[in-house]
Amino acid sequence: MLEFGACPQCKMDISSERKKLTPFICNHCGYMSTGRAEQMKIDTEKRTIAIYLGIGIFALSAFFQLTNWDTHSLEIIPLKIKETLSMSSANDFNRTAEICMDLKKWDCVEYNYSRVGDSDATQLPRLGQFQMKRAKYNEAAQTYYKFFQKGGNDLEASYNYAKALAQLGQVDDSVKYFEQVLAARPDVLQVTVVTNYVKLLMDHQRYDQARKLILDIRKKGPEQAMFMESEFTKLKTLTTASRD
Repeated sequence: MLEFGACPQCKMDISSERKKLTPFICNHCGYMSTGRAEQMKIDTEKRTIAIYLGIGIFALSAFFQLTNWDTHSLEIIPLKIKETLSMSSANDFNRTAEICMDLKKWDCVEYNYSRVGDSDATQLPRLGQFQMKRAKYNEAAQTYYKFFQKGGNDLEASYNYAKALAQLGQVDDSVKYFEQVLAARPDVLQVTVVTNYVKLLMDHQRYDQARKLILDIRKKGPEQAMFMESEFTKLKTLTTASRD
């Protein structure tokens, strides 16, 4: 094979007339090319290029793997292979979610939580709670709806569902679940639940309903006589103004 028109043996330029001949003979050292030798050299060069290219791709892939998955770069490989082959178990998805949580890959965490929830509906509240923390209220509401449609029964899930619906402006449905949460523990003052419930009612100008809710709690004992006093005072003004 000619290297920029030079003889492979003496590296001197071969005359243009001789270059056209097959095989050619170097006019300086007498080197004679052979078709087979040239082809072997070409094949060798191609294999060398392929090897170096493969090494480069492998090194680049290893770099991205390490950059993307840090100390989990080796552990994640079989997990991702099993996922690609649709062979992942709930434990595999849970482990991947743990890895993603450690690396703050929130979309990855949510995805793996959803995959676990697909096979085990009891795990859906975990997904919904994670979506609530990310302020993804529409997705959270859909998750909790799916949970309850599958026969789920969980007080915290009901409370989070009520909050998600409130964020979406679905007041009547939100009220339904707030009432369920309060009714489930009638002898316990669920301060956080009631506070969020009152806020929902006030935000949507349901002042009478909010005032009645506070009054009902105050009637339960003298220790609750001043419960949510600032809100109650504001509600008295608002209800009077609305009637006027």
